[in-house]
Amino acid sequence: MSSTVALITGARRGIGRKITEQLLAAGTNVVATCTDAAQAEQLQRELSELGDGEVLGAQLDVCDHNQVVQLAGRIEERFGKLDILINNAGVMDKSPSTVATQSLADWNRIIDTNLRGPFLLCQAMIPLLKKSPNGRIINLAGMLGTFASGMEGGGFPAYRISKAGLNALTLILAEELKADGILVTAVDPGWVRTDLGGPDAPRSPDDAAADVVSVARLNGDNPQSGVLLRGGQPVRW
Repeated sequence: MSSTVALITGARRGIGRKITEQLLAAGTNVVATCTDAAQAEQLQRELSELGDGEVLGAQLDVCDHNQVVQLAGRIEERFGKLDILINNAGVMDKSPSTVATQSLADWNRIIDTNLRGPFLLCQAMIPLLKKSPNGRIINLAGMLGTFASGMEGGGFPAYRISKAGLNALTLILAEELKADGILVTAVDPGWVRTDLGGPDAPRSPDDAAADVVSVARLNGDNPQSGVLLRGGQPVRW
């Protein structure tokens, strides 16, 4: 994967950090983003010795359209294309809520980060992905965003709705980009021991990252486009 270029949002910690490390170890060139400029520089320094791939730390607020467009320009200037877009950055409610109690501030923050952000990234990066022989988009979704099982029990409405929207975006893009050979897949990492998942979660960030990296290594002409994967297997939307 020495000539492959991947963009990962939310790469400073958790699953995003492990995805970045695993791709770099495989020789992939990685653009790793986080919201703070100083942290992006630190991230680049920390990861620069890993594997054979080149790492570019970049500041990015996924909700900021201008920053997203500027990053696309930087990637085009530096690499000339993009092979893999991984929409990993995500947030959740600060405390349990219902539709009746959901704060507007949390609603806006969650919907903007989890849904509007990936939309902006996809829109800006599609021209670069079309320059790749095996372009692919990977959206980190979740079972809480599925209608098959994610709407049971109530609670966390903004998060659930944002992930349901991300699942819909995955399906729409898979159809729109089929003729271009761009694979579009949603991956449910499960309940993972991160700042978001907490210390009691059963899965490690390394294992969750490996699920994403396995999809990143697929060819574009693959039946796993337009599906939601968990543990490498399709699950119901």
